[in-house]
Parts: sequence; C-alpha cells; structure tokens
Amino acid sequence: MQHKNYTKNYLERNEFVRSKKGENANYFGPGEFGQPVKLDKVDLGPSDLKRLKAGFEKHGFNEFASDLISSHRRIGTINVDPGCANNIYDNLSPASIVIPVRDESWSILLRTLHSILSRTPLNLLQEIILVDDNSKMDNMKGRLDWYISHLQKVKILRLDEKRGRSLMVARQEGINKALSDIVIVIDSHTEVTEGWIEPLIQRIREKPNFLVAPIVDQIFAETLEYDYKKPKPRAMSFDFHLEQDWISYKQEYLNSISWSKPYRTTGIQGNALVFNKTFFNKLGGLDTGMKVWGGEQQELMFKYVMCGGDIEIVPCSHIGHVYRQKLIWSNELHNKTIMDEMCNQYRVAEVWMDEYKHLVFNRLGNYTRKTGDVSSRKRIREENKCKPFQYVLDRITQMIDLYIPVNLQASGAIVHSETKLCLSYWGEDPFVGKCHGHGYSQFWDLSKDFQIRCENQCLVYEDNKIKTKRCE
Repeated sequence: MQHKNYTKNYLERNEFVRSKKGENANYFGPGEFGQPVKLDKVDLGPSDLKRLKAGFEKHGFNEFASDLISSHRRIGTINVDPGCANNIYDNLSPASIVIPVRDESWSILLRTLHSILSRTPLNLLQEIILVDDNSKMDNMKGRLDWYISHLQKVKILRLDEKRGRSLMVARQEGINKALSDIVIVIDSHTEVTEGWIEPLIQRIREKPNFLVAPIVDQIFAETLEYDYKKPKPRAMSFDFHLEQDWISYKQEYLNSISWSKPYRTTGIQGNALVFNKTFFNKLGGLDTGMKVWGGEQQELMFKYVMCGGDIEIVPCSHIGHVYRQKLIWSNELHNKTIMDEMCNQYRVAEVWMDEYKHLVFNRLGNYTRKTGDVSSRKRIREENKCKPFQYVLDRITQMIDLYIPVNLQASGAIVHSETKLCLSYWGEDPFVGKCHGHGYSQFWDLSKDFQIRCENQCLVYEDNKIKTKRCE
C-alpha cells in the first residue's frame, strides 16, 4: 500500500467553499475542512450565551461551536513531507484503538469516533474500545450505548466507582481488553487524518520494543479550527518537578532528521501512544497505582529508554487534538485527601530516577508526599534489567539542552528578611506570598552560572520590573 499524497488542497480547487456567512457561505456547514467556527456573540440569545459559557467551564473548549460542526466533518490538506508519498506500507496487521472517556462533550466524542471510522481502512481496524471512566453525565450512559450499537467495530467498557476515576486505570483496562497486539491509545477529543494509521502500524511491526507517536496538531479550543501550519519541531521533555516541557532540539540533531522517516525523540505527550501490547505489558504497562492523571508520560519515557526500547515520532502520521483552555478534574487533582495519600511524581522518581529522585522530592512537597506501595514497580525494573537513570539523561542531552539542577550555588525558598514572605512563580509575573515550605512554585535555584530560576523560567529585570522569562 502506498501512502496517499494529499498535496492538493480541496479548498483551493473549489471556489464555492467559504467559511463566511451569507452569499459566500459553503454547502457543507460550519467548521468543514477544519475551518474555524467564529461566533459573533451579538447573534446569540441569552440561552445560547449561557450554553456557550457553560460549555467552556465544563470542558475547557467551545462546546457550543463543536455542536454546530458535523460529526463527519472533513479535514483539509495536512502538511507532511513530500517524501511520505514514497513510503511503502505492506503486510500490516489491524490495530486496537483505546479511547478513555469521562463526561466528554457529545459532539466532540462523536467526531473522534467518526474520524477514525471514516479515515481508517477497515482491514487495519481491529476495534475501537471506549473506556468509560465512571462518567456521571446522562449522555455518556444509555444514549451512548444506543449510538455505538449502530457503529461497527466499536464497543464500550464501563468502569465502576471502585475501579474508575483514574486515567491510567481506564487506559490500562482498555489495553488489557484489546484483541490486537498493536494498540493505539488516544484521547476522546481527537480527529485523525487520512493516511494516519499505516505509518504507525508499520513502525511497531518493525520495532515492537518502541513507543511511538504521530505528529499531534492543534485543534483550537475557541474555534475548533484544525491548525494546518507546519509545526516547528520541538521535543517533549520534562523538568525536575516532573512536569512535561517543550524544548527546542539542538540544531545538529535537527539536521540529522529525515522528515519522512521515524526519528528518535526525548518523550511524547500522553494524548497519543502507539505500542506493542506484549512488550508494553512486559514493562508493567501503565502504573495503575497512580491517581487521577499526571506523571504517566514521564514513567513511560524513562522505562522505554532504560529497559531495552526507545521512543520515536512518526512524522508521516498526523492527528489533531483539542488542547483545553482550562484544567478539568481540578477538584480531584486538588483534593487533599486523594493527593496527600499518594503523589504520582514521587512514585516515578522513587522507582526510576536513582540518586536524582531527591531533586523531585525537594521541589514537590519537600519530602512530605507519599509514593504508596511501589514494590511491584521496582520488581519490573529488576526483571527487565533496566539501565540506570543516567542513561536517560545522557540520551536526552544528545538531542536537547536539558536543565539538570546539579552543582548549584544554592536552592530553596527566597524569603524577604523583614516580611518573611516568599517569592513565588506563576505565569510571567513573580509575586510574594506566605511561605508554605513545600517547594513547588516557591522553590528556586541559584545555578552554577548564577541564574535565579524555577526550572526553565529565569528571574530577569526588564522594563523597570522583575519578571520571569524562558531561560536562555
């Protein structure tokens, strides 16, 4: 099978297609071909304005605009390297697709499902497994069951209160049920593109011990526009709060990449994971001892590199993802009872980071958080004869300039000598507040080259004020 060449833009070849009102309107409806839905609030009545606001508050994106877009909307030309058209994909096995879902917007979930069904050859689709993570919304219950009963190859797995309410558990339950040994895990607010699945399956067939991902394009939360701009290649990495962080590749590494072939990367986002199920579970799968979400990308990043695998981006495969404008599930992420019981990042650090784990413990809670029982995770590392964490750092620093907070002049809180208030970091403008002694945004380094920094944000004096900006 040869990869299709989608270099001609349907929008350019059909002059009647527009995303405007009135005589220039198109025949297909709003948002077609990934175009933005731009709502003028003066056209909306009080009840619609209320729905518009409620959708943002509930989902972190414009649900009102999403509801106006067809579940079967088409996506225009994707900006892939011309060399992708020359790639040959043969002897491919079907993949199982796992989609965890919790109280998702109805229209955006349907668009996720139909984009997969309409853009994936049926012989390459084993099944789609929706894993309902104990949703509370009515439309995620009988209505969803009825709808998917009309779709081929789509099934639903429902988790109860005891098993559910954790993204890692929901994903792993779906993975365990998957019939294929090639598994793709994606979010429930995703749109795949033509030719997306063949490069992914091919790479896992060639490298079953690799964790790979497509290029993830942005679907804007405000307008649901699919961003076709060719993204500037950046690496998904981490800091020593174990938060994900986008960092530019070194130029010499960029020069070595062929943009029509898979290339090594430092880490991947959690919104698209592609792997061989047997090898994935040999490395312990996802850590189902984690709570809610967070930290799972770092664990996957570390163990795939340390335990005989690697991580790659497959640039000839593209999917779109809605990046929410606000944090959802924040009531659980900030639930003191849940999060004081155990810290995901502590679990990752304790199992995988060797002597570097103390950098995480210092910054996150100042040793006050808990790991829970990680004995089974440590056994997985021993059984797979995994390399030391230093191997991860050595590999990553071949590709990016990673800030590793060692050989510091000083570290800790910056405390005003008279007010006893602490300098905190949140956004561009630092501020002072009551000292809590638990690190987080009040933990600063004085680096060996005398930068005052909170991970990759440095204190600078510009425009007659102190602010933070990305460290150089």
